[in-house]
Amino acid sequence: MVGAWLLGVLAGCAGPTEVQREMPRPVQRVAGPDLHLLAIWDAQTLLYAQGPDWPGEREPWPALYRVGVHGGEPERLADNVYRLVIRRQHDPADPPALVAYLTSEAPGPPTLRTTGRVWLGRPEGTPVQVVPADPPLVLQPLMLSPDQRYLLSYGWNPDPAFFSIDLSDLSSATSRRIAFALAASVPRWLGFDGPGARYLLLPNLEGLRPYALFRLEEGALPVSALVLPGRVGGLLPDGRGVLEGPDLRAKELRRDGAEEVLAQGPVGEQSSFVAGGAAYFLRTLPGAQGPLVRAAGGQAVPISAPAAEVFFVGAGGRAAYLGGARRQMRAVVLPDGPEVELTAEAVRAYRPLPGGGVLVWQMAQPGVIHWAPGQPGPTGLSATAVAAWPAGADRFAVLEVEGPGRVGVLRLLHPNGQPVAGIEPVPGVDLVDATGHLLAYSVPQGPAAGIWIQRLP
Repeated sequence: MVGAWLLGVLAGCAGPTEVQREMPRPVQRVAGPDLHLLAIWDAQTLLYAQGPDWPGEREPWPALYRVGVHGGEPERLADNVYRLVIRRQHDPADPPALVAYLTSEAPGPPTLRTTGRVWLGRPEGTPVQVVPADPPLVLQPLMLSPDQRYLLSYGWNPDPAFFSIDLSDLSSATSRRIAFALAASVPRWLGFDGPGARYLLLPNLEGLRPYALFRLEEGALPVSALVLPGRVGGLLPDGRGVLEGPDLRAKELRRDGAEEVLAQGPVGEQSSFVAGGAAYFLRTLPGAQGPLVRAAGGQAVPISAPAAEVFFVGAGGRAAYLGGARRQMRAVVLPDGPEVELTAEAVRAYRPLPGGGVLVWQMAQPGVIHWAPGQPGPTGLSATAVAAWPAGADRFAVLEVEGPGRVGVLRLLHPNGQPVAGIEPVPGVDLVDATGHLLAYSVPQGPAAGIWIQRLP
């Protein structure tokens, strides 16, 4: 999957004159038919794919393009693209826009042992090849660090039962094999939101189980790992790691590093995190439920009703989102509550928002709800939206679909579900992306087929 912004739907649409009549602000078609919008890549550039298949459903994508938001001649970046990773720059504080992808070195459909080449592309310039320590496997994922300096890839290994795991430093064009694994190992990047040390945590590596911690230092890739008995849920302000185990501990992240019990367990598996300098975890045994607690003065201070899992922690650490026994969702405002029920039914999908809020879709009910810290409860954003994107402060672009299919009506709404004045609905849309100033969408069929851009007030 490319990312949450690709959720959408497809079917007939209005002609160009109707679109221009309904949309009072400047609207421009920047690319023709048989194209799929992927993202507003940065303030000046769109990224899109060509081909008959829906983006992300089947690889490879026949072609990858970029085009300016003001139109112009599209530029073809690559053909037959696998495992595309898109990093957008919608805020000047974000790292520069980037894509990483693989191309195959062999004709025909790839196998689990087919190798290829890794490429990096930016809004300007020619894509650059990255050469990992081992030939990369085209059907395995690529993973970028939050600052986009490091690339994790899975490489060919002489033993067909294993993958080689390679870490590449994109700033120095160096790469090193750091481990082997029987299966994909999902990374945790730690320390990238502060000025201190940075780490890569990987589970289930051959000879380094259960967890291997690699320190990422300036000027050199890691040679060895610190093997830990539990997951590191985050870093405390003093640089110690929060280590899961029978109790929650703070550990100096070096061999023979001192440890301190932060709070007595049991500690729910993969439930600990750090927010606002404090450590939190679910105090529960596997398969059971327990409260979210804050570690304070060696004690575990409950701040929620029993929960089964931590879905995620919102941006800025303002709220934690918990799941119940049936995967229903509620939010806990940090550090001490209150707790807000968001859904009574199981969650089908959710989208964390930049301000710490969330958009939620339920299994048994259509539409999407919205909640943000400070609200007494959730609000219904749209009763028929299959996808939604933040479009600046206090407004959302939503794609509403009634019945089966992948095409719907694009609307711009306030968080309470009311339409934004001066922006009329656009029918026949399948894919959307939005920033505070731009709205981009693709129309798959009819005389208006193509990719369109609209400037927002």
